[in-house]
Amino acid sequence: MPTIWVAEDEADTDAERAEKHLSDMARTTLDAGDYVFSGRASGRDLLIAVERKKVNEDLAFCVTQTNRHLAQLRRCLELYDAVYLVIEGEMRKDVAGLVTGPHWVTPSTGGRARVEFLPLAKGLTYDRLTKHLETLERKVFVSGKPCVRIRRTYSYRETCDWLQSAASWWEKGVESHESADAFPEPFTLGRTAGLVPRIAKELRGIGLERAVRVARVART
Repeated sequence: MPTIWVAEDEADTDAERAEKHLSDMARTTLDAGDYVFSGRASGRDLLIAVERKKVNEDLAFCVTQTNRHLAQLRRCLELYDAVYLVIEGEMRKDVAGLVTGPHWVTPSTGGRARVEFLPLAKGLTYDRLTKHLETLERKVFVSGKPCVRIRRTYSYRETCDWLQSAASWWEKGVESHESADAFPEPFTLGRTAGLVPRIAKELRGIGLERAVRVARVART
């Protein structure tokens, strides 16, 4: 398991402490990001950064008021080879369309506190947040490629589980992972495919995979 570098002030409280959940980690001063680990791709050594945002404390406030997460992601993109935004915590859409999250509430009449889902930020709708996250993934580019990967986790424990799995995946090297290689060849037949494979795939006994092979030998 590779070492995961953790920012000095990240997850350092008793309620959630990185040392409790990450088996191989080291506290350090990070110029950007909450977590950083190494990896390999195309024969190069890489550094991967993770910016963590709690739904009920960080993300809602950033989106509606400060845009601080955008500045943090921009800094990560300047320093690291790959960047993840991990959104942690449970959220739901209420009847008014607002994003809500769990809060402990004590009844005014007394009694035990209970969990209720309350709006996370004034005016923050589920539709707005969903579209904002989609925009981050699809429109933040470096060298012409989308570069912010968004992941969701339910709790800090799950965030740590994901961190360790992701760090192990990157350490092995991108090219060494072959589970997606089982995808058949026809996935290369896209909208830019020529007329020959498009016609060939409609013929009985050929289909998508053989249509690609047909196109390699038949020009018309």
